[in-house]
Amino acid sequence: CLSSIFYALSINKYYKAEVLMVSSLESSSQSSLIGGLFGSSDDLNFTSGKITTEEAEAILTSRRYLENFIIENNLLKVLFPLSWDNQAGKWKEEIEEVPSTLDGYEMLSNSLEISFDKSLVTVELTLHDADNIAVILNNLIKGVNSFIREDSIVDSGKNISFLQKEINKTILSDSKDMLYRLIEQQTQSIMLANTREDFAFRIIDPAMEPIHPAGPNRRLIVIIGSILGFIFSSSFVLLLNFIKISRST
Repeated sequence: CLSSIFYALSINKYYKAEVLMVSSLESSSQSSLIGGLFGSSDDLNFTSGKITTEEAEAILTSRRYLENFIIENNLLKVLFPLSWDNQAGKWKEEIEEVPSTLDGYEMLSNSLEISFDKSLVTVELTLHDADNIAVILNNLIKGVNSFIREDSIVDSGKNISFLQKEINKTILSDSKDMLYRLIEQQTQSIMLANTREDFAFRIIDPAMEPIHPAGPNRRLIVIIGSILGFIFSSSFVLLLNFIKISRST
């Protein structure tokens, strides 16, 4: 009956965990200086070496980052627990298709919710796994800090190489002084990235293991299921009675 179906749905619990954080990044002011210095160059290959807050937030939910995070943390079996056989340590044979990294990205992306309140950023994760949800969310933020920090270091290294080539090409002392200052800024960016763990986001309140499920509301579902089951059963009995009366007349 319908009440049994609704009860089966009600035991499929899900949990929520959230991280409260602030951005450690600022908007780069180098772009105007660099643009004025190299704006006429056709082969310009220089970036500021700094990532803005908006870029960091986009990276956090990007396919590139989330797929790497899923692979590095072996999360497919956590994201698709009904398809994974814990005892055998492999995917169940009866499933039609083994979940792919893209499936994992879509699942994790849809399970994330980011909200903003002035300078505060709240990241919320919803999963069926109460034991791992807090660890996954905390690692997600820790991982994006490392991911962005490493990218920033690589970009700054490329910038320094580019600036050194420009120094060798110019004979103007003012331009050389400007280039040396830019190299100094890029070097400082690398030093900062190497010494700051919370490179993009600083966690104010880390995710904690949830004590109670966030849903579904089992009592409400069972009540609604029972009511609908009673209505369905009553309607079915009345229909059979009507057919029986119709045949006897």
